[in-house]
Amino acid sequence: MKYEYINGQNFYYMFLAGAKGIIENYAYLNKINVFPVPDGDTGSNMASTMQSIIDAVKPSKKLNKTLADMADAALTGARGNSGIIVAQFVQGLSLELQAYPKVNVRDFVRCAVGAVNFTYAALSHPVEGTILSMFKAWTDDLQRLLDARINDFVVLMTEPYQKVLEALESTRGRHKGGAGLVDAGAQGFVFFAKGMLDFALKADMKELAGARQNVLPELNVADDEDAVMTFRYCTEALAVGENIDKDALKHDLEVLGDSVVVAGNSGKVRIHVHTDEPEVAVRRLSERAQIQTSKVDDMAFQVEIKAHRRHDIAVVVDSTSDLDAEIRFKHQIHHVPLQVQLGDSLFLDGVTLKHDDFYDYLATKKPYPRTSLPALKNIYNKLSYIATYYKAVIVLNISSGLSGTHQAFVDMAKKVQMQTGVPIAVFDTKTLAGAEGLVALRVVEALDKGFSFEDLKRLIPLWCAQSNVYAMTKTVKYFVKGGRIGRMKGFLATALGLAPVITPDRNGKGSVLFTAANQGKSIDRILKIVEKKLKTGRLHAYAVEYTDAASKPVAEALIPRLKALTGREPAFIGQVTPVVGNNAGIGTVALSTLME
Repeated sequence: MKYEYINGQNFYYMFLAGAKGIIENYAYLNKINVFPVPDGDTGSNMASTMQSIIDAVKPSKKLNKTLADMADAALTGARGNSGIIVAQFVQGLSLELQAYPKVNVRDFVRCAVGAVNFTYAALSHPVEGTILSMFKAWTDDLQRLLDARINDFVVLMTEPYQKVLEALESTRGRHKGGAGLVDAGAQGFVFFAKGMLDFALKADMKELAGARQNVLPELNVADDEDAVMTFRYCTEALAVGENIDKDALKHDLEVLGDSVVVAGNSGKVRIHVHTDEPEVAVRRLSERAQIQTSKVDDMAFQVEIKAHRRHDIAVVVDSTSDLDAEIRFKHQIHHVPLQVQLGDSLFLDGVTLKHDDFYDYLATKKPYPRTSLPALKNIYNKLSYIATYYKAVIVLNISSGLSGTHQAFVDMAKKVQMQTGVPIAVFDTKTLAGAEGLVALRVVEALDKGFSFEDLKRLIPLWCAQSNVYAMTKTVKYFVKGGRIGRMKGFLATALGLAPVITPDRNGKGSVLFTAANQGKSIDRILKIVEKKLKTGRLHAYAVEYTDAASKPVAEALIPRLKALTGREPAFIGQVTPVVGNNAGIGTVALSTLME
């Protein structure tokens, strides 16, 4: 059948066929990912971008309407360097075709060329030998067919495939550490083009709806011992506003790192940058627009997992565990941050909103911060990525009595497990902060000793039950502001000048253990509680935490007393995460324990 015109539905289903090619082969793309950093997530990022478009768009017969919806969905859901480049191309195609309810071959080719130029303009330093080269090779051959007076979309979608394959081959071994490998983003484009080609030839909706698995060659990818990483954190964010100056924003980001992409339009942008200062990059964006969502990947950690994975079972915590980046790196513990809202923008707990910056805000600014669980898409993407590399996954979450985070992980884990077949066990620790961190470290100890997935599923609930955290506050006013304690109780406690000690109850909800005249008295009483516990049980580990800079000396002064009492050093000294500190407040010191 000959197609001289295509409408919105025609284009959407061709795109869907291409997207399936990427989604079904994301694990392969992860394995061959070496550029710009061998962090092994290109497939996950491209698949997530495609899935966002599929999930969000209901095709209209009008091409301009369908493309506008696809462009918005792509920008909202884009992930990774290649994913954002794809989103920018769809954005460009939407702008070029905004006056076309349907389009002929000649106008489509002209607009596709314009969209590629629009895509190049989004990058501060476009690099060839990547997915960009594939877009260029594709549109160059489209122009050749146009010169040959081709006016059939079936020919237009099928003929350039050979040129695309040749362009892919030209990327082989081009990037450092990728000897014998083609570029992952470029290979993703080929999977996309092959999917579109198959659909153009068959137009089989039944086959499109079903699963299709490509047969791919076995890989023998060398460890990335000599991987060059100029910057550590892959940082992305989506923001909305009015008259956003994309060029000025690109300049802001270029001084912070490399691999800069600013995609979108004057009302909605998505940024991508590799930097050592993700919090600064996101803060710069927040000065120009309202941040709706963001994600930060530790590329050094990803490279380590790809090349030197210690275990076949992954350990995942949320940000309330208070384990800092270096501890997580050392023990290969994966991490998903909760979110904090300051004004109209959302920040990642302890990642794009650093602890000290948060406590400074808490002390001096309004409105009062709000906290929320991680974005569902971020949870899903993290678990999907992890499932690429591990045979099983253990997730430890903040108490379900304090946050909806645990249920969100349960829901996303079911979805990922069903799609990948990788078993994922999600645990409600019924605690938080350092207690969650101590349980995570104990799980790693067990893995080092050879404990199995089934062993861990049996033991983790017991370990959680033996953990506790005591938050020794200076005032209840932050609990009142955060809605954790009623205003009347808070008023009475404040009027009496009491300093409460907060700890999770048996159901994992925050409760007042006791109140004291001041924080020093609280600390004395907690040490007596620990001393009493040691008479009947054995301590496995403990951790000491603090909120702001003023409370750090108090925490440090507590450590010698604990060492004398327990005969051991703390497992870690941590800073209370902003999400927890939003309720615990300035001046709080915490002690977490894990008994045998």
